[in-house]
Amino acid sequence: MARIVVYPDPILRESVDSQVEEIDLELVSKMKSTLNGLMSDWLTAKHLGHPCQIVAIKIHDGIEVLINPEILEIKGRFYSRIEMDPSFPDLKTSVLRKGVVNVQFMNENGERIERW
Repeated sequence: MARIVVYPDPILRESVDSQVEEIDLELVSKMKSTLNGLMSDWLTAKHLGHPCQIVAIKIHDGIEVLINPEILEIKGRFYSRIEMDPSFPDLKTSVLRKGVVNVQFMNENGERIERW
């Protein structure tokens, strides 16, 4: 499991505006193995000290990696759930989420995907 960057580390304030041009498979592998050991359902590259647009998300049958994700549409009812941010390990809070999100992203194999 990789070391998680914890608040108030200044890297957490860095912008991640630029798109990922080259996929770092070692980083993706570290993100997946680290997320497996966390209570969180998601982990960003920034949590491992890499300010780039990569997020790993726990889904029903494993972990999906979204590179340069772009939200295309949000619909459905709001629901509330308790979540935690890996960079704030002692904080759990209620978060409002929408039920359905249409997102376009590149996977770790470089394939463009659009998914609800």
